[in-house]
Amino acid sequence: MIEEVSGQPFAQFMTERVLSPLGMERSTFDHKQALALGPAQNFDLNGSTEPFRWYTALAATSLFTSADDLAAFIQAQTIPGGQAVLSQRTLDLMREPHASQMGADIWGLGPMLYAPNNDAGHIIGHDGNNGPAINTVARYDPATGHGIVILSTGSDTLATRLAGEWVFWKTGNIDNLMFVMSLQSMLLWMGVGSALIIVLGAIVGVRR
Repeated sequence: MIEEVSGQPFAQFMTERVLSPLGMERSTFDHKQALALGPAQNFDLNGSTEPFRWYTALAATSLFTSADDLAAFIQAQTIPGGQAVLSQRTLDLMREPHASQMGADIWGLGPMLYAPNNDAGHIIGHDGNNGPAINTVARYDPATGHGIVILSTGSDTLATRLAGEWVFWKTGNIDNLMFVMSLQSMLLWMGVGSALIIVLGAIVGVRR
């Protein structure tokens, strides 16, 4: 959509309209520029080095950035009207609940709503995962201006779990994404347990 409206390649548009205005000089959606920036080594789940993978879905999977640059992106949302990328009205809409999961408000317009921040708002941000084992997170509390950025490789959940602990430490509320991840694990074990009970019941019934 961005390419059709602007008439520019997506990577070029993002550099001109978002990354450069925010001073994100070590960020790009262009894989050739990413290699020139000297990205960190990539690892798989076993700790072995792994080449980077390139994806055609640029917006969703192809941002190369640094922790400092991602922090700058968060900081741009801390001062109302203090940056030229998003208006305060847009920021407010992004932070309002627009979708829920299992009865909990979990999506704004773009950011995830991770947990109530105890000030009529939410901890907001986003998580990212790429193969084989890249896990990145950004969390931000609009009420306090506090945030956290974690970029990890070699684990597909480490950054998300650490950020969930940060959310609980700051608010005393459980991170929605951590709850969903835990629920999936619990349902799996409940299914395994139920299957074992059925099998054991059948064995006992046959013997009787």
